Amino acid sequence: MRRIAIIGHKRTIQPITKALAQFQQQIEIVEVEFVVTERTDAAVEYIKALLPTLDGIIFTGKRPYEVINNFINISIPQVYIPHEQSILLQTILQASLKEGYDICSFSCDSYWREDIEKNLRNIGVLQEAMAFVIAPSYEIDENMLESLYQFHSGCIDRGEVTFSMTGVTMVHERMVESGRPCLLLQLTEEAINNGINQLWLSMDALENSESQIVVLSIEMDMPGEYNLILENEYQLMLEKAKVSEQVYKFAESVQAAVVGTGDKSFMLFSTKQMLEHATDQLNNMPLLGLISENSAYTVSIGIGYGNTAREAKVNASLGLNKALKQGGNQAYCLKNGSYSEPIKDMMKNLSDHAPIADPLYSVISGATGISINNIYKLQCIKEKMKKDCFTSAELANEFGNTRRSMNRILEKLERAGYAEVEGTRMLSQSGRPSRIIRLKL
Repeated sequence: MRRIAIIGHKRTIQPITKALAQFQQQIEIVEVEFVVTERTDAAVEYIKALLPTLDGIIFTGKRPYEVINNFINISIPQVYIPHEQSILLQTILQASLKEGYDICSFSCDSYWREDIEKNLRNIGVLQEAMAFVIAPSYEIDENMLESLYQFHSGCIDRGEVTFSMTGVTMVHERMVESGRPCLLLQLTEEAINNGINQLWLSMDALENSESQIVVLSIEMDMPGEYNLILENEYQLMLEKAKVSEQVYKFAESVQAAVVGTGDKSFMLFSTKQMLEHATDQLNNMPLLGLISENSAYTVSIGIGYGNTAREAKVNASLGLNKALKQGGNQAYCLKNGSYSEPIKDMMKNLSDHAPIADPLYSVISGATGISINNIYKLQCIKEKMKKDCFTSAELANEFGNTRRSMNRILEKLERAGYAEVEGTRMLSQSGRPSRIIRLKL
């Protein structure tokens, strides 16, 4: 059974729930009403707590989708029901045939000018007769709904248009309550079914991807020519046993089947989901550090993806050959015909330069009130990204928390002098510029 959350205004949740109930699948539906931007914090925390139990999310429109995704990094499949052309045409015909409004004169949000012109031309409206007004793009914050309402009400009060069309339920309700002519761009059955089908395809693709076979080909690197273990056969066998122990421990962590392919090589068969979870999306290979710390050997690793076990095995062998040629003690992944960058034991490399017990971290923690672990994680991000200037969104994404939580951490660092604003950067054509923060840890 799949658990699906529907997030948005209750009025638009209902037709989606009805459509899902008719879908020929085992589904558990969770309805999350989200209508008032002033309560965004509560909604965000609730959805964040709900995420681990969900298989997918349907947003009733683009606005709730943008607001929630502005605060949460959502990794599960999600869709919003778009305002398709059929919804616009349906509302224009309702305005003309049912309400008797002048369909040449209106204010509208949720659509581009070109889309509206195309629909009006299709029903015979001449270009020179079109006198509609498009809402500007407002920043997603607590003032967004008020700004949209003021736009539509202002257009009518100034006599610029005869009625309004909006895709935001809260704005429509306020317009109707104030006695101003306004129509809601309501979801059509076609748009809802298209959104559900898109979500289902995304969930199926994710499940297929997560169960994809991944093979690791591991080979012990040859000791240096003058390494003393070469002169002691017992010591040589003992060190090989230590390597084997670490390989099997790692295999257990990724639920892999282990096949010995010689006295110094192994093959592990796992899944994409298990391996990437254990290696931080293939950014860190802890097995390299475990073997070098617990034995006199190092290993080279090739990681192969494939649609079949045979294809994955061949790719793993090619990745291993590249690791061996590059000097060993590293891993290479071959997927879709392309090699990854060399994968190493990131945590070991970082700890060589900045151990978590470093007294400096205690000093920074005492001055800022931030935990030593969080300070260490920021230092790891600096080392991993090889830079010290970030936007809060970049840090939040690497850190694994929300942008709001990261901003609170950065504020504490700034007050104590361990971070400073270097400048600003525009991440999109609309919206406020993002600050660039330099970490001085």
